[in-house]
Formats: sequence, C-alpha cells, structure tokens
Amino acid sequence: SHAIDVIRARLRKVLESLENNPSYRHAVDEIRNIQRPFLDELAVEIKDQLVRFIPSISSIEIDTSERRIYNNLSSDVDITIDDGVATSLESKGDGIKSLVALSLFNSTPSPGRSRIIAIEEPESHLHSGAVHELRRVLKKLSGDGQVIVSTHTAAFVDRQKLGSVILVEKGRA
Repeated sequence: SHAIDVIRARLRKVLESLENNPSYRHAVDEIRNIQRPFLDELAVEIKDQLVRFIPSISSIEIDTSERRIYNNLSSDVDITIDDGVATSLESKGDGIKSLVALSLFNSTPSPGRSRIIAIEEPESHLHSGAVHELRRVLKKLSGDGQVIVSTHTAAFVDRQKLGSVILVEKGRA
C-alpha cells in the first residue's frame, strides 16, 4: 500500500504541474460543467431522503471544486505490470510488490527523515538474479536508514561488516 501511496503522490505532483496549463484547466472546467447538473440532482435526492430523518437540513451540496477533481484524478490509481503477463499490481505476488515498494523507496529521497525497512525472507519470492540486485538496493538504502533482513541465505550477509549480522539460533540472538 505504501508503494501505491508513493505513486499517487508522484501522480499528484505531475498533475499539479499541469494546473497552470490553459488547455488542462479548460478541460477540468468542462468536466465540472458536465458533472454539475447530475451532482445537483443527486444532492436533491439525498436531501429529500435525509430530511425525513433530520428535518433541519436545508440543503446538501456535492463538492466539484477544481481541487476535488485534481485529487480524484490522482487518487484511484491502478498499476499494471507486464512481466510476461499483464496483471494489476494488487494481484501480483509478494515478491513483485516488495520490489516495487523498494524501488520506490530507492528512488524517493527522504531528506531529514530516517527510514526503517524490515524484510522477511526476501529470497523466498525472488530468483537469484533479483536477490543480488535487491542486496545492492538494500545496501544503498542502509546509507540513510535502518535495514533489517531476516533470511536463510548468506547472500544478504555483509561480509565487510560482520558486526552488523545477528545470528538467531533456537530463539536466541
């Protein structure tokens, strides 16, 4: 879910850059003009139903502000990944989802904020080439945050810093 949130934030930034584009603004105004009568009718229907229970209701309005339209354009994002089979990210396996999240962490700066990234047995969802790429990404991410990996493979062990390795046997560190 964090990966989707990061993508939504990036999409919002892209759309915000369009807000000063006259053609884009005109299109948003046109959407508002088309939506307005339908939403006004819906608001009246809702009011007519609610006023039976809450007689003091004088009106209901459905917000169609530009900001609402911009937010709606960026809030419902579906990412399809074609890795041989085009599939929604939500339907991909944990390995692909984890890699998407990590790639976004890797490419999104976090100035002034530290990160804690914890991954449990990433090798169980990845092929060997991806394991080595993931190790490289995790090493880079450890430069500005804490990276915790529980694993059954030595591929994630930093042999240059064995002091950073905690071996757990029979429930004891």
